Amino acid sequence: MNRDIVPAREGLLKAKQLYEDLLLISIRLKQLMDAEDEESWPLESIMELQDKRQEIMQQIDEVELVEGLYSDQRYNSQADNDDKETMAQIRKIILEIQAIELSCQARLEEAKRIIKDKITRVRENKKAQIAYNHMNSYESAWFFDKKS
Repeated sequence: MNRDIVPAREGLLKAKQLYEDLLLISIRLKQLMDAEDEESWPLESIMELQDKRQEIMQQIDEVELVEGLYSDQRYNSQADNDDKETMAQIRKIILEIQAIELSCQARLEEAKRIIKDKITRVRENKKAQIAYNHMNSYESAWFFDKKS
C-alpha cells in the first residue's frame, strides 16, 4: 500500500464527518426559517449557526477534499471500494446540503420582500401620522404681508 494514500483516506473520512456536520446545521437552519412569521425567527440562533457553518466550511477547505483528493490520479486509481463508497456518500450529502440551501435561499428572498413591504408601510403610516398630528398646529406657519 502506498504511504501517500493513508493521509488521503484520513482526510476523506474527516471531510465526510465535516460534511455531515454541515448537513445537520443546514437542516437546523431550515427548521428555524420554517416559522410562519419572519418576525418570529430567532435571529441570534440563525447567526450562530451561520458562524458554525462558516467554520466548518473553512475546515473542509483545509482538508482540500473537493480539489485535492478527488483530482489526485494516484489516489483515484488505487482507491478501494470503501473509499469510493465514502466519496459517493459525500457527494450525496453535498447534494442534500445544496437542496436545503436552495430552499433556505428562496425563503430568505421571500422574507426580505415581505419585511421590505412592511417597512415601507410603516414609513408611509408614520408620514401620515405626522401630517395628521401637525394638521392643527400653526407653529411652522409663517404669513408675510407684501402690500407695504
